[in-house]
Amino acid sequence: MRIPVNIRRFLIILAVSFVIIGLIIYFTATKQTLVALKNINLNFVLLAIFFYILEFTADAVRTKILIHGTHHKLKLWECFKLVALQVFFDLITPFSVGGQPFQIYILHKKKVPGGNATTVVVMKLLFGALALTSIVIFGLLFYSRLFVTVPILVLIVKVTGLILLFIAALFVLGLYNPAMSTVVITFIIKILWKLKISHHPDKLKNKIMKHILLARNSFNGFVSHRFLYFFIGLVLSFVMILSMIMMILCFLWGFQDFGVAIPVDDGIILTAALIFIITFMPTPGSSGLGEGIFYLLYNQFIPAHLIGLCIFLWRFFTQYLTAMLGAVVTAKYFSELLMNKKIAESG
Repeated sequence: MRIPVNIRRFLIILAVSFVIIGLIIYFTATKQTLVALKNINLNFVLLAIFFYILEFTADAVRTKILIHGTHHKLKLWECFKLVALQVFFDLITPFSVGGQPFQIYILHKKKVPGGNATTVVVMKLLFGALALTSIVIFGLLFYSRLFVTVPILVLIVKVTGLILLFIAALFVLGLYNPAMSTVVITFIIKILWKLKISHHPDKLKNKIMKHILLARNSFNGFVSHRFLYFFIGLVLSFVMILSMIMMILCFLWGFQDFGVAIPVDDGIILTAALIFIITFMPTPGSSGLGEGIFYLLYNQFIPAHLIGLCIFLWRFFTQYLTAMLGAVVTAKYFSELLMNKKIAESG
């Protein structure tokens, strides 16, 4: 991967999002918007920052614990960088799929075998999805009034839920039926070969199957022999998701004195649904679509003159801040990689 291409793509996505958010603010903001911003409740802002740090830390710690469960080690600081890299690559790829392959690539470079790295990354993905799905399903069962007042929410959750089930099915297929996985992978590789994306299909298939078998053994080892790591990783995933939800809500509650009225139960369910939905948006970082989803979910709770400002705060602290850190880490990582390559070639 070339650094300029990724950084350029990130800046383009930032620009598109800022233009969209800027237009929303332009057409909705009033003098009251500025007054509200100047007088935001700082207690809620501090709470939001606390939950941001807690989310970031929980994600890094669960990464370290899951890696340790594969009998490999990675320093906590490296896990923090890995999380930032994931957010960065998720933001610049459609359907937010770039973070997972890149994490596997980095872990492989850090001497974690591909199968083990795949297990760690997929478990993180599924644990996070399980936490989000549990909260949304809980909301559907016990707070159906919310889904009546926001009818489009049911349709969106059903569609994204089907996508999640498809991904989970592929994962289970790879773990428990390698033979069927071979058929699926062969079909995909043939398409890549016809498109001239893959020039060595047999070699690629063998490599992928090797990692699938390693991932299968690693996952089975987690469940049967290292269940404590499995359990802690799952718990930390719930902590991470709940922290992200509370961070968003705390920023919104900071404007309670200016007409923002979001009940705790409705807020948790709506925010979980928001995070769940934008994960499967086809545009990179859900740019453009995410803002529309936010408006559809929250417009009944947030005054029109504050909706654009709230969208900006949501975007900046859930994605852009961490992605900016990830962009810096990415640039540094690849510059070191290129430098080491030049040294090796000259030597």
